[in-house]
Amino acid sequence: MADYRKVLVVGLGVSGLAAAKLLLDLGAAVVGYDQAPLPAALPPEMTLVAAVDAVDWNELDCLVTSPGVAPSHPFIVQARARGLEIIGEVELALRHLYNPSIGITGTNGKTTVTMLTAHVLNSCGRPAHAVGNVGDPLSTYVGMPANDILVVELSSYQLETLTTPAFDAAALLNITPDHLDRYKDMEEYARAKASLQHCMKDSANFFVEEVAAVAWRELFALPPKTFGFSQKADYSFAQESSCRGKNIEYNIPERYKNLREIDRANALASLLLCHTVGVEVEEFWRAYASFVKPPYRLERVAEHNGVAFIDDSKGTNVDAVVKAVESVEGPIVLIAGGVDKGSSYTVWKEAFKGRVKAVCSIGEAAEKIAKELGDDFDVRMMEKMDDAVVQAYLLAQPKGSVLLSPGCSSFDMFRNYAHRGDVFKDLVREIIQRS
Repeated sequence: MADYRKVLVVGLGVSGLAAAKLLLDLGAAVVGYDQAPLPAALPPEMTLVAAVDAVDWNELDCLVTSPGVAPSHPFIVQARARGLEIIGEVELALRHLYNPSIGITGTNGKTTVTMLTAHVLNSCGRPAHAVGNVGDPLSTYVGMPANDILVVELSSYQLETLTTPAFDAAALLNITPDHLDRYKDMEEYARAKASLQHCMKDSANFFVEEVAAVAWRELFALPPKTFGFSQKADYSFAQESSCRGKNIEYNIPERYKNLREIDRANALASLLLCHTVGVEVEEFWRAYASFVKPPYRLERVAEHNGVAFIDDSKGTNVDAVVKAVESVEGPIVLIAGGVDKGSSYTVWKEAFKGRVKAVCSIGEAAEKIAKELGDDFDVRMMEKMDDAVVQAYLLAQPKGSVLLSPGCSSFDMFRNYAHRGDVFKDLVREIIQRS
């Protein structure tokens, strides 16, 4: 990339700005575009354009796109038509990083596994950084100490433009319906996730959750190493006693034998990744004891008058909601909704039986949720989060749980999932103060 003369960066959010700054450091001229209000701290050397026809396309060597920019965006379409190379910020960074690297993707759990893996490595004396789709953009780590380990969370959007064989180990945690507003079908989405296999170094370990590996076996050029809960998996995690697999067999510490299924799956994936870089099983569990899960993921906010309030704002797809409902003791009043991502909510019906007492639906998806679930569950359509939290609290009494697990994106009513979760927490505090 250092020999590129001029590069167009589309999307000037956190990752786009990091890419632009790296390109400028590498000596390239940078042209930037964003349809959103521009941040104040733009590099003064960068030139801005306002439209596709304002770009001198013949001068460009490459286009760097931000993850949120859809493949159908006019700038992307124009670049593709001209045969211009299109890459993302992560791909740009990996071309200039030479550190040991671990890649992590999946529909659910990838942030937790990324942060857990970095935590364990640091606790075991191996400097590591959680980067990519979580934490700071990867581009900001170019020039870091060569022995530091990069633990890179990767979304399907980032994987669309990733080609560099950079990873010493990687894990695909699961593939369940998500982002079907961007992808034409599940196969296209699964293909984006499975493309991580092409970014592995020679002889690197690529671990794939067993269910995903079986369901999408035709997408894998070579059979990956599988992990899961059945004895057919290469690495299996039995709830009652042990984990079994090549070079790993041990008794699970007593206090971890009753972890929820999602926590066991995340722990096993992280253990396998850490083990590939020399962490012993005993070291892993010692470090695991001090790990604090990131917020907005089944986070217990408070309990008031016998009602528990649980924030799972990061549950942004239908399968995440199923996992959340299965993890919370009922009766549950669920707050769900937001920007619909193209999946059907009818898959919730079986999981909700005997667990979900009522649903408070919000946002753009409120009507669709009510239509698809209303014949089987008490669904209340709410205009605002304020109303939903109050209504859910009343319905959950005397001894139920209010669970915010939206199954949707947040951008119709909130800046992001964290803003949504923070508003939920503030409303819970108001209820407690008033009563």
